[in-house]
Amino acid sequence: MIIMFLSTTDAVQFFIDHRNFAFYIVYPVYLISSMRALLVLFIEMDRTFSAYFPITFFNYRKFIPTIFIIILLFVYALFDVSAMFLFCGDSIDVPPGCISIMCALSMCYRNYWLGYEQANRLALIDTFIIIVFDLIPPIIVSHVPNFYRYVGPVNAFFKTMGFVVEGYLVSINLRKRFQKSKTTIFVGKIDTSSSK
Repeated sequence: MIIMFLSTTDAVQFFIDHRNFAFYIVYPVYLISSMRALLVLFIEMDRTFSAYFPITFFNYRKFIPTIFIIILLFVYALFDVSAMFLFCGDSIDVPPGCISIMCALSMCYRNYWLGYEQANRLALIDTFIIIVFDLIPPIIVSHVPNFYRYVGPVNAFFKTMGFVVEGYLVSINLRKRFQKSKTTIFVGKIDTSSSK
């Protein structure tokens, strides 16, 4: 977004002369953001286990040193970089007139990245379903003592409803992935001059 904003200013000539500069900024930011998301996942798992299984957590957490989690983050970054440069064979050569980072990446790396994004979307759906349909109803029941007398077995109903909603959302996301896209991505300059 910052690069797009700067391209509307007088700095546009700098980006034209140094096409790869945007890639050198965007890709490290993407990689650090992905590493941060993975670190947040590890921290949340750590906190969840400590809250729900405190004795087990206290007894066994010392066997997983924090440096191991940091090493996993760097292994992920190494895997991502090797997927881009070694497996997919990308090189840092942004084509002239490229206005999106997608035109600088090969189709191989785009497919890898979209698969990763799909996995993130499915994990977010699962997290949403667990919070809304598995955690909130028991909390309501614990705060309202006579809730069952007015509504009935709400926990079983919401758990089943969560399965239905999760199945529907996952099937929509998987269907999107396997349908052929009817949009075409154009990589290059568009000739706006008309010879009429």
